[in-house]
Amino acid sequence: MKKISKLNIIAIVTIGIILLIIPISIQANGRDASKRINKYVALGDEVASESKDYYDVVLMGGSSDSGRDLVAYLDDTYNRYDIYQCKHYDTPLKPSEYWIELGKLCYYTYVKEYRIPEKYYIVASKGIGAKLRKYIENPTIIGAELIKQWVTYCGGKKQILAEGITLTNELKTYIEQFDFSIIKDISPIKFLEQFSQTNWAGE
Repeated sequence: MKKISKLNIIAIVTIGIILLIIPISIQANGRDASKRINKYVALGDEVASESKDYYDVVLMGGSSDSGRDLVAYLDDTYNRYDIYQCKHYDTPLKPSEYWIELGKLCYYTYVKEYRIPEKYYIVASKGIGAKLRKYIENPTIIGAELIKQWVTYCGGKKQILAEGITLTNELKTYIEQFDFSIIKDISPIKFLEQFSQTNWAGE
């Protein structure tokens, strides 16, 4: 299998967001939803012929994605990959809207449901706000703040797990030692600029 370029990952993420956040009113029209799904499948066929950065990609968005909307594998071992997490809000993304996702990243890698990604990309429809950017630009402060926010945003019932997640000493230490410098964001401007260079921009 040939590798898939990061440029085409942007196209996949774009179509993926559309599929993940199609309004209920549009989903009610089965024909429209079917057209979007067929378009995504065709996109997958096209990018599979590219040869640059990624070996394979999997769109995982849904209630059981464990905080991974899209996983982009770097080689055929399927052990090295980047994660793309997509958010669609009407305003720039705030820390209060994202602690749960960082909680998922830490918890699921802690219990070894999946490995720590090489990079973790936030793709937000309106970008990230100043407060969240402060954390991304200063990753060493994320762990302590996530621990502070755990009970409010991550540990309760039906937040990450149905039964809730107790912040044990072991999990707390894991979060304190986690390398949050893997977290990056893709701004809407960069997102659109890169997507405009793909074959799907005019579709």
